[in-house]
Amino acid sequence: LQIPAEKRVLVLNETHPRARLQQTDVEKAMGERIGLTVPYAGEDILDAIDRGIPMAITAREHPTMSALSGFAGRLAQVKVSAEVAPRRGGLGPWVQGVLSSLRR
Repeated sequence: LQIPAEKRVLVLNETHPRARLQQTDVEKAMGERIGLTVPYAGEDILDAIDRGIPMAITAREHPTMSALSGFAGRLAQVKVSAEVAPRRGGLGPWVQGVLSSLRR
């Protein structure tokens, strides 16, 4: 990726109820620490898709939503350098600024 390790986050998305590979095994194979594990959501995510209502609204306490919410909270704490001029227009430009600072 040619992005320094301190500027990226490795995400492990659990796609099965019982993981065949443990997080430590994946970290060892990749040579990197996993920064976020998204727990298996099972039927809950499929129900949310079928109803058209995000789990973030209907199941805030679900382990998957808790993991994503915690990750978003960590992203919000990223310091943007003073060189970046403040932009107007809601959260869109702010999120783009945070993401671009992570890519550097």
